[in-house]
Amino acid sequence: FFSAASVSSIVRPMLSSPLARASSRRGCAMVAGGKVHSANAPSHVAGSTLPFSELKKKPMTHTKHLGRDRAINLAAGAAALPLEVLERAAREFVDTDGTGMSVAEMGYRTKPFHAIMERAENGFRQLLDVPDTHEVHFFNGGATLQFSAIPLNLLGGANEGKTANYLMSGHWSEKARKMARMFGKVTEVAVDPKGLYFEIPEGKTWEMDRDGAYFHYTSADTRQGLEIRDFDFSAVPEGMPVCCDASANLGSHPVDVSKYGVLYAASHKNFSTSGICYTIIRRDLISDRTQMKAMPTMGRVEVRCLVCGLAQELLHLGHLLHHHPQGPHFGPHSDEGHADHVDVSKYGVLYAASHKNFSTSGICYTIIRRDLISDRTQMKAMPTMCNWLTFQNAPNKIYNVPVLQSVWLGALNTEWMIER
Repeated sequence: FFSAASVSSIVRPMLSSPLARASSRRGCAMVAGGKVHSANAPSHVAGSTLPFSELKKKPMTHTKHLGRDRAINLAAGAAALPLEVLERAAREFVDTDGTGMSVAEMGYRTKPFHAIMERAENGFRQLLDVPDTHEVHFFNGGATLQFSAIPLNLLGGANEGKTANYLMSGHWSEKARKMARMFGKVTEVAVDPKGLYFEIPEGKTWEMDRDGAYFHYTSADTRQGLEIRDFDFSAVPEGMPVCCDASANLGSHPVDVSKYGVLYAASHKNFSTSGICYTIIRRDLISDRTQMKAMPTMGRVEVRCLVCGLAQELLHLGHLLHHHPQGPHFGPHSDEGHADHVDVSKYGVLYAASHKNFSTSGICYTIIRRDLISDRTQMKAMPTMCNWLTFQNAPNKIYNVPVLQSVWLGALNTEWMIER
């Protein structure tokens, strides 16, 4: 981790242990015999080809907890979970809550899963002291989907033409700002021309659009290593909603939730495995009054919990149907699944929600003819989660793992945290 010459009073170093302070004097660290850049996880975390039985013979690769050897997981996410929670999950996975079925087999519209979801929300509310003025939602797509959902919900209607203010603090604030620019005007606040972001200037010096629709900031950036704990709310004009991506540190210290319009965090940093985004929204912001007209279901804040991945609405919003009324055949096939033979070659896009025949809820198996994966027919405002090109060029073809297990694991882990 890089050290800063001077850090303002609102910024805390993300790690404050003696080991972290020692390593902060170096631009990179030595782990398992190899150099590790500050922005990346060690190779044995990122996916070593060595079996753990061999890997744990190397230094700084494992620890022992409750008599079990455990890999040291320094990844930004999915992060390490308490062993007690994982062992409880293993015991209850096949017969979850005495239902005679696994959580992986539950329908997301069923009462057993709704009971799990209520447990997850109640525990989350208790842990963070979420007031009744705010709703708790479980969205999939990680924080990345919220990078689009926030401007889609707050830059339309009565706010059309208004600016969104984005405090710049590193890589993830840049990602959020880039997505917001697709839907409207953005004012960048406190830009570091060098892109280092070792410090944030005092709030009274921030130059912003004081008539903007909202103010957004990232509370902790895992790339630059900068954390903002004592955000200066007085710097934001009264009445302007404050939105915060708190993925990296929500749950690690007390937060006054009542001060936020939107507070969201990807589940795989502190609460659960990947798959959902814990999203706390002030109730008065959940309205079509400020929504954009072209609003996919996956972006609407009225929706409680969504589990079907890249759904039909997103495909239709951003791609070929708009440009090719005589174009390729789109064939939803989720109700038939693998029961019948299908000549895939006849389809432009063939997609199926995973929970019908192949797996549990959370992903959409999508087969796309290669020549259709092109920016030639894409719309300009293209959210990352809808961009076929992004996923074609990614080393992995999935963004999040199944959602039901994530909600369930989050409920177990939050209960564990409250007990302590």
